[in-house]
Amino acid sequence: YTTQSVSTVYVVPTALQLAATSWSFTANATLGNGCPISQLITINNKTKLWKGTVDNNWYNANNWEPVGVPDATTCVFIYDGPFDSNINNTGNDAYARTLTVRPSGLLDIQPNNDLTVTNTVTVDAGGIFNIENSGSLIQVNNVANSGNISMKRNVSIEALDYVYWSSPVANFTSSAISPATPTSVIWKWAPTLASTVNNHGNWLGGSETMVNGKGYIVRSPNGWPTTTATFTANFVGVPNNGIINMPISRGAYDLAGTYNTLVSTTPGTRDDDNWNLVGNPYPSAVDAIDFLTLNTNIAGFINVWTHGTLPTSAIADPFYNNYTYNYTPGDYITYNSSGASAGPGTFGGYIGAGQGFFVLMNHTSASTSENVIFNNSMRSSTYDNTQFFRTSDNNGRIWLDLIASNGANVRNLIAYA
Repeated sequence: YTTQSVSTVYVVPTALQLAATSWSFTANATLGNGCPISQLITINNKTKLWKGTVDNNWYNANNWEPVGVPDATTCVFIYDGPFDSNINNTGNDAYARTLTVRPSGLLDIQPNNDLTVTNTVTVDAGGIFNIENSGSLIQVNNVANSGNISMKRNVSIEALDYVYWSSPVANFTSSAISPATPTSVIWKWAPTLASTVNNHGNWLGGSETMVNGKGYIVRSPNGWPTTTATFTANFVGVPNNGIINMPISRGAYDLAGTYNTLVSTTPGTRDDDNWNLVGNPYPSAVDAIDFLTLNTNIAGFINVWTHGTLPTSAIADPFYNNYTYNYTPGDYITYNSSGASAGPGTFGGYIGAGQGFFVLMNHTSASTSENVIFNNSMRSSTYDNTQFFRTSDNNGRIWLDLIASNGANVRNLIAYA
């Protein structure tokens, strides 16, 4: 006999093959004496499939026998029927190595539940993947996804409220957040404008395809009630994942003191050409401190808008324009490593999916145009995705309310780090 070397052959199956019980191929070789040989090889499929129309259980694709719940090493197919992320789970966490929702499949991540996928998420045409409000999809590796998910985000608003948004999916238009809101009251923030004194920033029309990692503000729909009610935005598209670079910019003005903007009695400052409105680009929460630690070209805090107070003529005009009615700057929560300026329980440091927020670009940055970076290390199944509220520790923290003669209130945090 003759000894033959054997090479390892890696077969990359298609999605259709992975959903089958097995697949076969023919291996061809030539012996040392020149005689050709061939062998039909059959590979049994160990992928776990959800068969919701059978008995709501996980099955081995090879022999259709019930198997255990998938883990982070399992390739998962939602083959048919609805799969609720609560089913067959201990707690609220679910895991997969890869996830594919087949044309007949329906995957639904319930509120406060999460699914962590190591690699790709694929939603075939006809397949449905829903993430309910405060549910999360977390991914580990920097891979491209395919197919659309639907992610809901609930907010409590009343007439004239603005919400700061960012899209967790690709190629989503800002006008689709609230179709009943006129496009004339959808805005994005320009850090600098050539037409202003010292190039300070201002709002520009923001009805467009949302840039990943960019923040937008959208007013409540026309006809919305004057009492607080729940509004639901539904983001539909390919879920964002991996490293996302969001461009930020600043002006060159860096003098101490204030200046007259010529449009308002509120003076401008050196910071008013440095503000940038960005946003969480993922369908899961991100850790604010991880974001701030990575991005050293911005100041060590974020400003989150709570949309809590209606506009009034008693509030002074902002530096950038003259209005009859104004929103109060006290509705911004400033958050840094010490805590939240608005007090305990208001913001726990996890920036929810769909949340836009302001950052301040440092004057010491190397260039006037740089990027802030979002990446998967900022995401975790342990992070709360309920947007604004979480209990927190008060030790070493004092909150002081500064109240103006007109009744305007700004809360400040003094903390012992």
